[in-house]
Amino acid sequence: MADFEYTDSTLSFLQSCSRAMAILNDRSLLQLFVSGDASLEANTNLRVEPLNHLRQLFTTRGMLLATADDQALPPYVHLRAATKYIDALHETLLGHDFVPINLAENNKIVRYEYHPAPNEYRHAWGVANHLWRKWWKRPERSRNHQSDDTGFMVLHGGDWHTIQEIVLNRSALYITSSQGESVLQGNDQTIWLERYEEAEAAVFPSAHNSARRSSQMTDVVSPQPAQLTTKGSSTKPICPTLVPVVRHSEGKYYIKTAIGEVVVAGGMLHCGVCKKNCEQRPVTRQPGPRAKPSKATPMKSNSR
Repeated sequence: MADFEYTDSTLSFLQSCSRAMAILNDRSLLQLFVSGDASLEANTNLRVEPLNHLRQLFTTRGMLLATADDQALPPYVHLRAATKYIDALHETLLGHDFVPINLAENNKIVRYEYHPAPNEYRHAWGVANHLWRKWWKRPERSRNHQSDDTGFMVLHGGDWHTIQEIVLNRSALYITSSQGESVLQGNDQTIWLERYEEAEAAVFPSAHNSARRSSQMTDVVSPQPAQLTTKGSSTKPICPTLVPVVRHSEGKYYIKTAIGEVVVAGGMLHCGVCKKNCEQRPVTRQPGPRAKPSKATPMKSNSR
């Protein structure tokens, strides 16, 4: 049997394909898949294939990782959660304005939808408690109740709406927008929008480790409260932990709750919400004359 020989053009094509597969790393191929610029691309680990109006992302061993549909309204990507590419795909999708809709630990398939941020806003991702801290850290001008622009937006009904109020009650967050109220637990992972000037450095926690990473973030410290004086009493600062939910006026404390504002008046009020931060310092007693130690009475022995 005669040996088969490739023509020069075939050899050149195969060599160019080999070089392209070597240059196109996983991160670059994921960018092409999410952006829609890839219809037939591959490297040594991943490959993109079309199927009618869909794009499919496979491993070279044939495992389906993700499916994208650009013709849907809104465009979406279905992502297999239990893969080693989940973090890289999550970061890439957020960078292209695809936000997670049903991310939960028990979901095997996660749906990402295309919801671009308005001008001057960017996507932020983390646990709900992180959103609450940033909400109370926002600049004073954004706290004006007469302003419709608070610097934060939430996804509701397929559109972004300005957050009007966030109330923390026990471990639940009640987020109010013009479209209604949504409830999240403190450790729930969620997506929101921040105005650029409100946002910190752009960090997108991974889908798999966002809760763990968020717990390692530096806690936001509330600004030091002003000294408030009540009639007939000494100057007392409000506990820094309670500044976002407590205000003082004319000898009364106004406390924000999930059902409205509660007014408390009276003396000898004790804070049980943040006991560690509100405990009074121990009173330092003035040194006085020490009592003379009494002489110890020797014990009588029964032994003779």
